[in-house]
Amino acid sequence: MTPFEWFAVFAAIFLAVGFLVKTKPTDAVKAALSDFTFPRSNEGDPVNKVYGTVKLLSPNVLWTGAFLGKAITKKVSTGIFSSKRVTVSYDYYIGMQLGLCLGPNVRVRKIYFGKYLAWTGTLTGGGSAVINNLQLFGGESRNGGVIGTVYFYDGDVPQTQDPFLAHHIGAGAPRYNGIAHLVFTENNVSNRGFYFGKSSNIEPVAIEVDCFNNTLGIPSGKHIMSNGLDANPAEILYDMCVTEFAMLGIDPARLDTASFLAAADTLYDENHFMSLQVSQPARGADLIGELLKQVNGVLYQDTATGKFILGLQRQDYTESALPEIDVDNLSDITNYTRNLWSDTVNQVRVMFKNRENNYQDNSPAVWQDTGNIAATGKVRSAQLSHPGCYDPDLAVFLATRTGAALSVPLFSADIKCNRAVGQTLRPNSVFKLTCRRLGIKRLVMRVKEVDLGELDDGKVTVSAFQDIYANNTVTIAPPAPSEWDGGSPEPDAVTVYKVIGAPYYFVRQADSPLVSVLESKGLIWVLPEQVDEASTGFSAYASTDAFATNTQLVDNVPYSGSGRVQTLYPDTTADDDGFDSGGTGMVVYGLAPSDFVPTTASGGDAQIQSEGVNLMLVGNELMSYRTVTSLGGGSYRLTNVHRALFDTTFETHVVDTPIYFLTSADGLSDAAYDQDYAGDIRITDITTRGQYSLSSAVDIAFTMDKRTYRPSPPAYLTIGGTRQPATVPNSTSPAIAWRERNRLTDNVKFYDDAASTAEAGTDYVMRWRVAGGSWTTVDPFTSGSTITLTVTLGLLEVEVWSRTNGNLSRVVARGTSTVV
Repeated sequence: MTPFEWFAVFAAIFLAVGFLVKTKPTDAVKAALSDFTFPRSNEGDPVNKVYGTVKLLSPNVLWTGAFLGKAITKKVSTGIFSSKRVTVSYDYYIGMQLGLCLGPNVRVRKIYFGKYLAWTGTLTGGGSAVINNLQLFGGESRNGGVIGTVYFYDGDVPQTQDPFLAHHIGAGAPRYNGIAHLVFTENNVSNRGFYFGKSSNIEPVAIEVDCFNNTLGIPSGKHIMSNGLDANPAEILYDMCVTEFAMLGIDPARLDTASFLAAADTLYDENHFMSLQVSQPARGADLIGELLKQVNGVLYQDTATGKFILGLQRQDYTESALPEIDVDNLSDITNYTRNLWSDTVNQVRVMFKNRENNYQDNSPAVWQDTGNIAATGKVRSAQLSHPGCYDPDLAVFLATRTGAALSVPLFSADIKCNRAVGQTLRPNSVFKLTCRRLGIKRLVMRVKEVDLGELDDGKVTVSAFQDIYANNTVTIAPPAPSEWDGGSPEPDAVTVYKVIGAPYYFVRQADSPLVSVLESKGLIWVLPEQVDEASTGFSAYASTDAFATNTQLVDNVPYSGSGRVQTLYPDTTADDDGFDSGGTGMVVYGLAPSDFVPTTASGGDAQIQSEGVNLMLVGNELMSYRTVTSLGGGSYRLTNVHRALFDTTFETHVVDTPIYFLTSADGLSDAAYDQDYAGDIRITDITTRGQYSLSSAVDIAFTMDKRTYRPSPPAYLTIGGTRQPATVPNSTSPAIAWRERNRLTDNVKFYDDAASTAEAGTDYVMRWRVAGGSWTTVDPFTSGSTITLTVTLGLLEVEVWSRTNGNLSRVVARGTSTVV
């Protein structure tokens, strides 16, 4: 045979042998239901709570069944002249129920199998969606696709029982009231499962859902944001608060609905989109904190109404209209800090799920302050996560807002002030702070917390931080000029003061050479409260022609000690004998200058009377104190107080009334002024940087009113021999008496001291009335004389003036009783 013929023979032999040794075809192995892996749920597992539009990854499988593995056969050659039909794969049909989230009002928008989008539309409660995509996983040659019907239940209460589940589970198949869920079937007629392809490794199912409730009742559809995908954050917060199942369950009556609605309007106008998926157990405070962090808001309980108020930190104020904490109401500042430029942040990364990129997790939005980076020579980054943000434009806004707040040095402090202004402030309130000691002038601050303090304290502590919205220009090194100065501040206006005609005693004690002319002239006493710790003294000027011309009262004299009343001190305290010997006394705070502290009179009342120590002017009342007790925190208790000294009488002193401690004659005018002098006074503060402008100083109207010249008033007035008797009988004639005082010779006379010998030429004028009737005046009236009461019953009032040279005492001696 030829070589070609031999090759043909061998080829036929090898081909035949090949058929003889070929592997015998075998059937594909059918998977059991147990071979499939599903994200099963356990009893007690949390159910998702959805606000807005989110993508639920791997929802919990509540039930699987109706399993069918349908064999796919193929004719396979088994020899030269033979073949066999074998099973090459299986199509798997499984009935499945997926739990999505709490209802109601849930809708399905998209259904994914792994990375593959299988269906998109809008599926509402009771609806169904047909899915037919045999090529989703590669078609028949690979892993197949999906075919079937998905039935949706939106979590309403009550909820319809699914007939497919009822067929396979029985009449007791759960309805899952309140939980949105999907049932995957071929259809509800065949009662066969959903076709999931050819692989036992089912692609994880993901569902995009949305849920929009309007628990708050936001009008005009603004509970859904303008993009139609996100919810109004105010609605989310309100729903979290009031929903009982799985949320906080707060009584709606405890929420200030108006504040939530106002915030909802603002957030809608700002396009502040928010969607949120709560999938794990969490503390209510943490959930609310995340939401408030994104919207830059606060939720606080108002102490006046007891309701919770939602506030947003925005530039929604006019700075000139803000309340101000300054020398008039400021008690102390602690924990005052200002960040350094090296503490600032110049790069912010906000991590979010980007809905536009198929919910890509940890998508970054980056903000940078290149000026800060260049000036400080270093990138200092902060990274934030906002789980409620799915929108890239909003993420950029959040990064920018955070960067603006962190890229400049800001102030913070704890501020103690009086109740007049402090009790009006709430968390998120905005105010201006002025403190010359720290070089601060009208700095706009925002309240973080308010501590109302103790009832008898009269003080409120406000924790606050500099408001970023008032800082319109971001300053990068070198910073623009500001009012912050580490050295001594400029002098400022004196706004708290007392200007009086000096009582005769103080002029005499000061050994003034003007004593000899005080029958026709008097001295002016200027008592300002120290403007700031840096203030070294003050000058004062007087004018009768609107300061076209002026005379200097005092020149660069030191500030005397001052303070404020901390608790109410009524006029009825010790008004029987003028001596408050109880343990309460008068509580004071806010002492200035910083080195001034009131001290106990070591020699007791005798030292007070002989040396004139421990005297003070509170309102218009001159008083003395014997004992001082520190209460801590800059407060002191003054006890063993003698009231209504010299030519003054009992007054009520409210909280924050200024107190001037008369420790020296500083502030007494260098020149004497006519007893009828009337004009304007101006006080100018002095620091090491100079003196406050006289033309800018406050005008203080002043009248001498012959104070130095007037006689001392009577003291310790009695009715029928008793000081302030409770009652006197009608139709009687009680004696009216008092203890005389002498302006010219008396030192410090206490109200209940024995009588002095009145100065020559003194007589008295008395008037009285009952039950608010007409006054009966007796002029002159001698101490010890009587008045005749008639049958009229009611309050008896008696008043007595002393008189010298035709001038009445400044105040009256007053006594009361009840005619019975």
